[in-house]
Amino acid sequence: MKREAQVALLRELFSYYEARGTAQAERVMRNPVSAYTDVARWQEERRILFGGAHPLFVGLSCLVPNIGDYRVETVDKLPVLLTRDRDGGIKAFANICSHRGAPVAQGEGTTRAFVCPYHGWCYGTDGRLLSISDEKAFPGVEREKLHLKRLPAAEKHGMIFVQPRVLEDGETGSIDIDRHMGGMQAELAPFDFASYSHFRSERFPVAMNWKFVIDTFLESYHIAFLHKETVAPIFHSNLSGANSYGLHCRMTALRKAATDLRQKPDAEWGATPLKHAIVLYTLFPSSMFIFQADHVETWRVMPSTEKPDECMVDFGFYIPEPASDEKAVKYWNKNFDLAVKTVQAEDFTIGAQMQKAFHSGAQQEVIYGRNEAALIHFHASVRQALGLPAL
Repeated sequence: MKREAQVALLRELFSYYEARGTAQAERVMRNPVSAYTDVARWQEERRILFGGAHPLFVGLSCLVPNIGDYRVETVDKLPVLLTRDRDGGIKAFANICSHRGAPVAQGEGTTRAFVCPYHGWCYGTDGRLLSISDEKAFPGVEREKLHLKRLPAAEKHGMIFVQPRVLEDGETGSIDIDRHMGGMQAELAPFDFASYSHFRSERFPVAMNWKFVIDTFLESYHIAFLHKETVAPIFHSNLSGANSYGLHCRMTALRKAATDLRQKPDAEWGATPLKHAIVLYTLFPSSMFIFQADHVETWRVMPSTEKPDECMVDFGFYIPEPASDEKAVKYWNKNFDLAVKTVQAEDFTIGAQMQKAFHSGAQQEVIYGRNEAALIHFHASVRQALGLPAL
């Protein structure tokens, strides 16, 4: 985001502070509890939103920074192998050997080729099947038809996206990321995310519907109550901005330490005024991209493949430059652990209790107030993508 846009964003938050207000949606939304519990609804979400039609954010470019680097991910139920090929571009494949289906790679690293641990079939970083062990035992098997199955993938603005579907013959696999982002790229590109370094990631299961996880991030209304000892001393509660970009959205909140800046000319707000706020982008359907004062966090949510009451969360932590000494590692680990602890101990703990209560039959709907504008936009986007009528 360019500096003038950061200044405008901060001025908007200051105006809410002075008016003792916040961004407002057009109207209250009442969402049936079944949106979080119904099996048929969950199955439709997995099919339509996560079945390959929508590009899904995976992480920043630094996950696979150099030629020959690779990383294994799971996108919905599909095991994905990301590689940086000899041409320097990102490619994505199903991490499934064409012989018997074993994964050809684990974790992350650097390699010239992938050798299946089951029977030794060997693939290049471009997915080509290079060799078959004891090939004479496979008469009539054409090697050129047994390459790793390729998936649509794209890298732009320092971000990696994948569509979890196998490409058909003749498909190029290209994704129009700028079209997908609906104008959000104009704000994200100036951040120069391609220069960031990956510090640490963690994956953990959560006993909540995947949408409920995203709900916990999209309003500041709860800060003063749920986070009174952790986040409330840092951020103003029930004070946030909300902007939409097609199906995506942006939510902003103001740091309490920045309040006095409104009395000063913006020339004194620093080179990056955004450090006085927190900016959270929701990348539809289920990723959140949070610009903090000195680092970037990503929260990717995948619905369970078993039932609507569970999901998997991937937390990624990125820093402006590599942690080069013990002091830096200690500092970033402290920030990482605080983020995970706060969300797990406070947001997800009460959220899991609420998810259980949804099955009691005592409550038929949840209510999103006009002061939860980003939350309302998210659920309206989900319904739009599913072809459901507006609430």
